Amino acid sequence: MLYEIFVKAISLSKDEQKNYLAEIKQAHPELFDELLIMIKDDETSKGMNTQYWSSLMANESSGIINSVQDLSGLVISSFKLTELIDKGGMGSVYKAQRCDEQFEQTVAIKIIHSELEQVIGEHALIREAGFMAKLTHPNIGKVFDAGVSDDGHHFIVMEYIDGCSVTEKFEDKTLNQTAKLKLFCDLCDAVNHAHQMQVIHADLKPANILVTQDNQIKILDFGIARMFNSRSGDSAAAYTSYLNAMTASFASPELLSGDKPSMYSDIYALGKIFSAIFTQQNTKKTDCYGELEAITKKATAEIPTERYASVLELKNDITLYINKKVVKAFPASNLYKAKKFVFKRHPITTFLVATLLISITTLTTNLFIQQQSLKQAKEQSDLMVNKFSQLLESADLKKNNGKELLASDILDNAKAMLKEDRTLTPDSIATIKLTLANSYESLGKIDESKVLFLEVIKSVQQLKNKDIAYQAGDKLIQLYLYSNQFGLIQPNTEILTNNFDYSDIKDLPATPQQAIFYHRYLNGMKYHLYQSMPSDMGKQHVELLRNIRKIYWSELTEEEKANVVGSLGGALENQIPIGIEFNFEQTDAETFDTEYKPLIEEASIALQESLNIYTKLDNQIEILKKQLVIGRTYIEQDRFSLGKTFMEKALVTHQKIVGESHPNNIQLYRMMAGFYSYDAPELSLEYAQLGVDLAENHAEVNPNLRLNSMEVQLFALYNTGQHDNYEKVANQLFSYYLALPEKNRNQNALILVAKSLNDYVSTLNSTPNNIQALITQIQLDSGKYLTNDESTPERMKELFTPMFATFLVELSLNNDDVKQARVKYLSSRFVEQPKDKRALYFYKKAHIDLTWLRSFNVADNISKPLQKFTWGSKELRQSVNRLDVLLKKTEININNSKFNVARQLLDEVETLLNNRNLKSNNNWSASLHRLEEKLAKKSKNRV
Repeated sequence: MLYEIFVKAISLSKDEQKNYLAEIKQAHPELFDELLIMIKDDETSKGMNTQYWSSLMANESSGIINSVQDLSGLVISSFKLTELIDKGGMGSVYKAQRCDEQFEQTVAIKIIHSELEQVIGEHALIREAGFMAKLTHPNIGKVFDAGVSDDGHHFIVMEYIDGCSVTEKFEDKTLNQTAKLKLFCDLCDAVNHAHQMQVIHADLKPANILVTQDNQIKILDFGIARMFNSRSGDSAAAYTSYLNAMTASFASPELLSGDKPSMYSDIYALGKIFSAIFTQQNTKKTDCYGELEAITKKATAEIPTERYASVLELKNDITLYINKKVVKAFPASNLYKAKKFVFKRHPITTFLVATLLISITTLTTNLFIQQQSLKQAKEQSDLMVNKFSQLLESADLKKNNGKELLASDILDNAKAMLKEDRTLTPDSIATIKLTLANSYESLGKIDESKVLFLEVIKSVQQLKNKDIAYQAGDKLIQLYLYSNQFGLIQPNTEILTNNFDYSDIKDLPATPQQAIFYHRYLNGMKYHLYQSMPSDMGKQHVELLRNIRKIYWSELTEEEKANVVGSLGGALENQIPIGIEFNFEQTDAETFDTEYKPLIEEASIALQESLNIYTKLDNQIEILKKQLVIGRTYIEQDRFSLGKTFMEKALVTHQKIVGESHPNNIQLYRMMAGFYSYDAPELSLEYAQLGVDLAENHAEVNPNLRLNSMEVQLFALYNTGQHDNYEKVANQLFSYYLALPEKNRNQNALILVAKSLNDYVSTLNSTPNNIQALITQIQLDSGKYLTNDESTPERMKELFTPMFATFLVELSLNNDDVKQARVKYLSSRFVEQPKDKRALYFYKKAHIDLTWLRSFNVADNISKPLQKFTWGSKELRQSVNRLDVLLKKTEININNSKFNVARQLLDEVETLLNNRNLKSNNNWSASLHRLEEKLAKKSKNRV
């Protein structure tokens, strides 16, 4: 239990940890003092200039290893040690079976040498096992538990891996070199994952890397180095003995000199392992062998900063080698590059044409063409210089009667000169137009830039260098995205999507520029198609981004890298079906855990990588965006504390950019109110109120901001069960809408108010104060916007149906009988059960509401089974939507004398309310008590 408590405690913020410790002190006083020491010890170790084993490799340690006794048969925690697997400098590893009869489980348990326990410290083992447990990657061995047994043995419970060491596996002659290199790439992915989680291994070596029977890499002992702090002189001898047991040949020079481990020390170790596997055992010193040596040399450079900048860059070089391309670390000549391209990447073609006569002819022809090309290139260069000179002359004050030309005038002159030119090649013209378009954009002349970008795009089939057109397409899509012109993306760039040059990888364009354009295109289509975007298009986008990252990473700018991994995070999250409020809504827990959670976890890692790059670039806008999305992904993973940390950082970043009183803060307050509604309903309401307060300060400039903020406030009040305040704020919203000038009562405001009216009647079963005036205004405004053409938004069509119009009339004529009006409306609202997930939820909810309203009429007995909902794990615990459904189902069953079912439902309501941790005076609790009394009374009357 101490292990689980400690792991949770160190994952919390300071304030949350303080509250959590107070809970533990009451619930488990016997563990509290020990827990405090561990947390203090953890904080101390983080700031210490700790010693690591690679700094002390001088003495013999065989005494420790050879003196270890076999503990097979001993029971540790809930496991029985069955077989000694291995023993080394740190301890002995046993295969073990679970013996508490709860379920079958095979694990590996590492027993720490008793001579080292004084070095590790009393609590460091649990602390570091908790640290390692945070690594969730298929190629990293899992850690399940840690502690001290009843017999005083320090232990770690780990995943049992049936396999052999990486060097032993790579001696297998059935594995070819490509297969081995791909396995090594998996190793790089695992280490890169750890680095992204700010975890350094510090002791990578073949003994810590296993390969399973199904050829899966597994890394062991992540983070073990952090346990050794050498805090006292008494432990130095045992510590030194242990350190000497480690393999010094894989430790970097800086570790051997006593420095703290870093990402670069892991890269060095990977380089040494790579050398041992691929270069030292390679007796054929071919040309390509030089590339393998170059990879080793760069990874194991003496100076850390001369090594690969990241494990991912090391992997990218290996991937280039696998794909028979020249690795970046190898200083290849042009002749070598050509030779490799021809003979290695296209051997069959080369064989067919490799005759002496054809070679001589080809050489002669190529020399002639090259000479002509150089001549043409020089001519084009001279022509462009001449055009540039003419352009400068056009700005000469003497030739313009003293008139000074503006930058836009010079651009206009250049465009006119280009239009009349008949001497430049299509590539030269396209290049100049692209430059002009970028210049117009920088001056804010967006329309002029769009025209030029389009002209370059349309010339793609005439260009030798198609990338010029794809650069224009990339920029044009960005302009369409900024101006919300999503519908123009496909028709104006379709010619580019039809002219890709493809690589050997499916759906991957052959150049980085074309690949980046295609990513931007798919991203734009996501906004255009929104919820109707085909799932295969979303999956294609994910695979494209993964391949860009894998194949073209080293050729991208830092800005492009940040955009690619950030977009990958967003594209992964978009693979999850959109629900009512969050992505996990209406998804059963098993589906979420097996299908969606891995996508969100991968998204978190990609987004964090993007955030790291943007932080280096000091791009505050993108930092803000990534903090927001990372926060949401963690909330979706049910890691609210971590998600909240990122959301709060995003708010600080935004206020740093625009100031605390800027109206753009309202949008952040609204987002945070929504994201917090499950885990912290009261905090959600606080942020909703902040949005309203700020919107009031800007109401004169943008009155609709206040409407939008009040809508979020209404949901937060409903969510927390403050129905009296809900009624008050809703009436304020309706009065505010009626007082708006006609120009401000736009489509969005109309939809918001009509929806709020429907929610009000549904929640309170009554009508607002000014119902007649409100309905009259809604009818007048809807008449202006509801047309038969395609300009009517889908959201308006969905809400303003003929049934809703009839409902408004019913409320207007007879607002004393709201229930009857709602019965008529709900009865006609859905005819067929929809397939769309979102629509299906509202369909089921409407049927529950209808059944609930009818159940009050004794003559209208309900015999049909009630609608069944699919709730996710968080919804089961905390959703106000489920709470509302449960309460209505309870009353339906009470009204139909199904008292046992009603009692079970009330128990679920009580559990859910306790999980939501609301203030005592909430309407949901009042509803629970009312139904309990109603159930007791009806049960008694029946008896």
